[in-house]
Amino acid sequence: IVTVVTYLLLIALTPLPYWMGLFGWTYLVIVIVGVDLILAYVIVAAWKDHSSKNLRRLSTILKIDMLVGLLALVVDRGK
Repeated sequence: IVTVVTYLLLIALTPLPYWMGLFGWTYLVIVIVGVDLILAYVIVAAWKDHSSKNLRRLSTILKIDMLVGLLALVVDRGK
């Protein structure tokens, strides 16, 4: 439950740098499509199947997702 709440909070807060004017629309698109949708998938997939094999697979997906998040920061370095 803590993990689900943490990921949902992360999804809710990822647009914040865009709303604050720190990053542009490119950041927002990459974060929504490349990070938030993947986090939502991970939440659902982990909820449905808690097996070690699935959790290892989701862990790999999350690591790649972190790289996509960093890519969003690099691609759109702000205004």
